[in-house]
Amino acid sequence: MAPGVACCVRCGGGFSGEFGKCMFSYRAYGLTVASEFELPEAIPAESQADVRVRRGPLSASIPAGFDDGCFAATPTEAYLYWSDVGTIAVRDGCEVIVDPLPDADERVIRLVILGAALAVVLHQRGFAVLHAGVVGLNGGAVAFVGGSGWGKSTMVAAMHDRGAKLVTDDIAAIEMLGTEAPVVHPGFPQIKLFPDSISRFGGDPEAMPILDPAADKRGRRLEDAFVQDVLPLKRIYVLARRDEDEIVDLAPSEALVELVRHTFPVVSRVVELTGAAAAQFPQCVRLVDQVPVCRLAREPGMARISEVARLVEQHAASGDTTDGGEC
Repeated sequence: MAPGVACCVRCGGGFSGEFGKCMFSYRAYGLTVASEFELPEAIPAESQADVRVRRGPLSASIPAGFDDGCFAATPTEAYLYWSDVGTIAVRDGCEVIVDPLPDADERVIRLVILGAALAVVLHQRGFAVLHAGVVGLNGGAVAFVGGSGWGKSTMVAAMHDRGAKLVTDDIAAIEMLGTEAPVVHPGFPQIKLFPDSISRFGGDPEAMPILDPAADKRGRRLEDAFVQDVLPLKRIYVLARRDEDEIVDLAPSEALVELVRHTFPVVSRVVELTGAAAAQFPQCVRLVDQVPVCRLAREPGMARISEVARLVEQHAASGDTTDGGEC
């Protein structure tokens, strides 16, 4: 059976019992995911599943007036809700149960599965999970962190336009390896871009799928320029908007604040609800100790994006160290 085609998968990772429904099998963030939902954005896989994604009824009550995101969590279970998707439970880092609304768009369901749900899976498995786009450069991973709309994907696209390879878009799954440099696990070969960004880098927005009918972001496939192996994390750039392009070293205390701030949003909410800051904080401290963290400021818009990408290339090549501290 070809990988990624509907097939019956008996999941590992602590699952038990017989699953009669046909599943699709994919690889993302270092995990094999067996899913009842087709996830064409991810890479097909054939190995035993680490995570199972299935449909199922969930009886959790949504708090009155709740905004989208995580509304309840324990150390082993988190409940998520989106008004255009439905309810999702993430359990023990190995199971995702989706209870979709009757009119939920499959494209939006996939966005949440491959985004927030897998981010919580990674958190439950002990990964540091940053809100970041990451590229492979000079044998290492360079991450761009920031909130939604800060230009993470645009920076990834600009770096790719100059020859860098995609590692992940939006979610950085970082594994801590003792005294060795932390490593980033690749996500899947797609970046989310607005039409003007796609056009700026020579693409045709109309030829790319709309990922969310309520937004205008399109999916740009970069399979031929995708890193499929883990890479050591060499640099973290915190994005900011300024009138002039510049890269500034962050003091360890400031870098720590930024990494906590830019933990993936739904994971931050899970940390808040479960009181897991005691585990999250040491991860961020270790990242600051082992990886240089800088602020990358650029003027808004696309006019100078190629020059900013060149500045990052030069800066990243100027001091290849994983000892933390100065950039």
